[in-house]
Amino acid sequence: MMEAWLTTLLDTLALPQFGLSTVFLVATLSATLLPMGSEPAVFGLVKLNPGLFWPAVLVATAGNTLGGAISWWMGWGAERAYEKVAHRKPHELRALAWLQRFGPKACLLSWLPVVGDPLCALAGWLRMPFWPCVAYMAIGKFARYVTMTAALLWVFPGQIQPLAQAKAQQQACLRVRTFVELLAPAATSPQCTAAVHPTPRALTMTLPTTPAYDDLCALNLRLHHLGHLGAIAGWDQAANMPSKGNEARAAALAELHGLMHRMRTDASLRDRITQAVQEPLDDLQRANLREIERAWRASNALPASLVERRQRATSRCEHAWRRQRPANDWNGFLENFREVLAVGREEAKLLSELTGLPKYDALMDRYEPGMTSATVSRVFGDVRCWLPDLIQRVIDRQAAD
Repeated sequence: MMEAWLTTLLDTLALPQFGLSTVFLVATLSATLLPMGSEPAVFGLVKLNPGLFWPAVLVATAGNTLGGAISWWMGWGAERAYEKVAHRKPHELRALAWLQRFGPKACLLSWLPVVGDPLCALAGWLRMPFWPCVAYMAIGKFARYVTMTAALLWVFPGQIQPLAQAKAQQQACLRVRTFVELLAPAATSPQCTAAVHPTPRALTMTLPTTPAYDDLCALNLRLHHLGHLGAIAGWDQAANMPSKGNEARAAALAELHGLMHRMRTDASLRDRITQAVQEPLDDLQRANLREIERAWRASNALPASLVERRQRATSRCEHAWRRQRPANDWNGFLENFREVLAVGREEAKLLSELTGLPKYDALMDRYEPGMTSATVSRVFGDVRCWLPDLIQRVIDRQAAD
């Protein structure tokens, strides 16, 4: 029973979004007359995340002190309730005389097992000053957590190390699964599913590690987030932004796309991709890796200056079209569109040299891998045979009606 409880606790504590908050909750509840201890939670979190020693101790101290303060108010409330019901002040026992002699300093002993929590309630019952009591509680509890946690770490230096290693691998799989779901929400990896929702037995198993692949997924997740911000800024530029702000927004978006391009073409990615190819990946992860490598190669074919020029040119052309279209100003549009076309031709030339495809096919390959201009011509060639006649019949029918 204890092993199952400890395993469940460690499973929760190993997740960064729950670890410290779980310690705070356990520490608070354990100081409110509930029969439970908070030391295992602090010890487990520190064993799984050694860098969180002081944060865990401080959070546990805050939670346990809050619990002690709650116990103080419970005692204070109980005394007031007794006085209202009995219409007299409670008879003070001689056994509590020593507590009154020490005053709030007695709350230094609030860390003691069994008697510590009732001691806080008795301090409230005796109406000792609240804030001095809280201060002495915090001092005693802080000293207790530092001493107990350090002692447990010294006595049990490697007691749950295999669990810690399994949890680190579990978190890596969680990051991978998050990235994969961004690309294909319906797809899930059996390995990652087992790691994200482990059974106690699964925690002791040796899981394959994929550090290079995990790093690549983390990078692409960052790029996804930056791209999301860029999409929002681009939508605002097209839909809401006043015309005088276009140049500044175009420059900002160009800077953002230049930053993302430098991240995609970082020199260290070549080695990470090579290492990831050798790692024990499943079919879904290998498909993911192929797409990462394809995007990396295409990005390396383009200089950062061209990426920033493309963003400035497209922003300038699209924003100007808002006033040129109502005015039927095709000459003004053509002036901006020439720069967009020139950048597109440079990009097509560089991608064609990389892939060996014709220039237009190389551009389409970035968005629709395998699509060729011959396929497009065949599909639209068939449409051209019947679409003009259909349009004419629709026009004639509308005119007749």
